[in-house]
Amino acid sequence: MNILSIILFLIVIIGVALYAFFRSRRVNKNSASGYFMGGHSLTGFAVASTIIMTNLSTEQLVGQNGQSFVAGMEVMAWEVTAAVAVVLLCWVFLPKYLKYGISTISEFIEMRYDVFTKRLVSHLFIFTYIVSFLPVVLYSGSLVSNQLFNVSEFLNVSDNTAVIIIAAVIGAVGILYLFIGGLSLSAYSDTLYGIGLIFGGLIVTILALKYLGDGSYLQGFDHIVKDTPEKLNAWGAVDSPIVPWPTLMFGMFFNNLFFWCTNQMIVQKALAAKSLKEAQKGAIYLSIFKIFGALFLVLPGIIAFNIFNGYVGSTADNAYPMLINTILSEWAFGIFGAIIFGAILSSFVGALNSTVTLFSLDFYKSFINRKSFRQKISSSGKNYNYNCRCNSSDTCTGYFAVPVRTVCSSTAV
Repeated sequence: MNILSIILFLIVIIGVALYAFFRSRRVNKNSASGYFMGGHSLTGFAVASTIIMTNLSTEQLVGQNGQSFVAGMEVMAWEVTAAVAVVLLCWVFLPKYLKYGISTISEFIEMRYDVFTKRLVSHLFIFTYIVSFLPVVLYSGSLVSNQLFNVSEFLNVSDNTAVIIIAAVIGAVGILYLFIGGLSLSAYSDTLYGIGLIFGGLIVTILALKYLGDGSYLQGFDHIVKDTPEKLNAWGAVDSPIVPWPTLMFGMFFNNLFFWCTNQMIVQKALAAKSLKEAQKGAIYLSIFKIFGALFLVLPGIIAFNIFNGYVGSTADNAYPMLINTILSEWAFGIFGAIIFGAILSSFVGALNSTVTLFSLDFYKSFINRKSFRQKISSSGKNYNYNCRCNSSDTCTGYFAVPVRTVCSSTAV
């Protein structure tokens, strides 16, 4: 990255933040509804965008393209089958959720079962997000960002130090987002980042085809069809190590059903919509995106296989970073870097917001301080937000050394 790339990176990041800040000012962040649910102000497009950005991060961009580098188009099953689950969210789950006016999935569980089951589910969600999801997003996002943009070389530090620095920056910006604007601020920024990710991802695919075809997109695709037709087979063999076809019917569907229909991190964005109509519109937009998402989440890996003759080093996950470094101009790194940063930030902020929502509404309000006012609940969420971020960053840095903060209070109020 050069000085121009850094300037463009900062312009995009600051511009998106300012846009989101001014758009979210109309929402009262001092109330629980305003802070955790964006004041129920999201349109269908905003719902779709924020769910997309919460779901997509470097794990998908690098991981799925790495898998397609090895196995081909069968990897698209993760995207396409998700569309079925999203349609079920639209027509089956959302009407029920919004009918009862819930803010968390565990509230719905309480209506169907009892308080003990509700708290058990909340504990499972919170534990999973803090221990598994948040640290992985920080670590993998920082690792891939360093691979893509050579941050360690630019700062003249080791790779491990660069990863820690990137993780700290993402964590700090994420906690600032939630402190200032809650869900509404992150949702409006996700709208712009989502547009950037879709167009940026498609541009990468187009430029890669052009590079493969020596200036012709059609020649590039023809190269794939003639030289590696097996990579275009979307039906995995029964013994495939990536997506064997029985998985489509006996495993993947149920996985997607949980993730897209009952996962607090995903569903909360739809619950923040203006109305059932807007929430369902967002789900429909999302399902359309999942169908065509393979164009930049899977196809670039196949193109990379043809460009690099099937070799990208020790791991297939190098395919996407190598492709980016091959086809993008120096000035484009700043803009694409900002989009990648936004994707990592959105996933981190989305999970963090859901974690503090579960704690504040399911435990602080009903168990720790039953007489708390809405403003006090919002304040407790902000404090818990900080603790979750510290714990996640601590776990992330723990991949390299003993964490400096091994115990993090989760009940600060």
